[in-house]
Amino acid sequence: MKKLFRLLLGFSVLFMVACGSSYEKNPYVTKEQFTSDEIIEATKDMLNATVETYDSSGNTSKRKFENFEYDILNSVLSTKYKDVSLRSLVIGVTKTIGDTYDVVLAKLQYDIAYMVFMWNDGAVTLTVPLRMNNKEYAVLEIPDHTAQNIQRISKNKDLSQQEKDDVKKREYDYAWTPVLNMYGTVIDIADMKNDKNDSETYLTTSKKTDNTPTTEVSSNVTATKDIFEFVEGKYEISEYASIEFIKEIMKANDGYMLPFAHMAAPSIESVSDGIYFKLGADKAIIDAAAGNMIGAYLSVTYYKRNKQLAVLYFMLDEELIGTQDVRLEFSNGKELDSWDVIRYAQE
Repeated sequence: MKKLFRLLLGFSVLFMVACGSSYEKNPYVTKEQFTSDEIIEATKDMLNATVETYDSSGNTSKRKFENFEYDILNSVLSTKYKDVSLRSLVIGVTKTIGDTYDVVLAKLQYDIAYMVFMWNDGAVTLTVPLRMNNKEYAVLEIPDHTAQNIQRISKNKDLSQQEKDDVKKREYDYAWTPVLNMYGTVIDIADMKNDKNDSETYLTTSKKTDNTPTTEVSSNVTATKDIFEFVEGKYEISEYASIEFIKEIMKANDGYMLPFAHMAAPSIESVSDGIYFKLGADKAIIDAAAGNMIGAYLSVTYYKRNKQLAVLYFMLDEELIGTQDVRLEFSNGKELDSWDVIRYAQE
């Protein structure tokens, strides 16, 4: 499930260690009370329930849900976000898709976790952020480490107040917002009414059929020449990414070659562009996040005719400098690591 790990890191931007955190509570969340039969109505089509714990390198340990995880699941299903019931949403998606679903509780570094509902082998997902530490958890509340990082950034004299406010808003939005992704399209669930039938009607209009055109991949169509200066391919910035953070990464790596003991060791940009043309891509979307113990990562997702081809990951150190941990994950499940990625890009 490395792809799930990368996906979840995409929601976990700029988590760093600090002290003395304080955080705001989610004003959009309320709780509902359901009978056991009403909870069963939402979970009767659940096929697998798995806990996946990721270390700093993305390695995974897995186990089945136990009582504690089922308590979290019940709490998630009993949550309303902007008057939209997550229980009704799960029921509505299941009926609309006409498929069973899996649930993964993904535990990342520190107190960062996500509960992910997956239909159609992950083509449709509902991702619910959690703050989770030992035997305590909170649904759709900001993790302590995110709040700590916001405090650290607020004291950074090199940033304007607007930049600080933008970071705070973005981080709280990530932590406070469940994300429903249907075949590549992110749906704003706040547009749905709490009535279950209305929710199902809304979802039906988003259901993908064989006659549905391929969904345009969502991205922030931003000129990237001031970020990726020496590339020839068509690059865009993910709508979920921080442009400022990506600029910071590329500034840190300006004139820097990846640390391989080869004369042909390349830069982040040259590897990205080499793979772009190797795959025959017609678009690539750049994303970046931090939160793993080695610092951060930069990713490039390649597409052709809006079909995802592969994802390239550059793992960065605490100074945001590229490391030898470079990975290329193809959509067919094949993976290349380290120098094999560089060689593939240069062939």
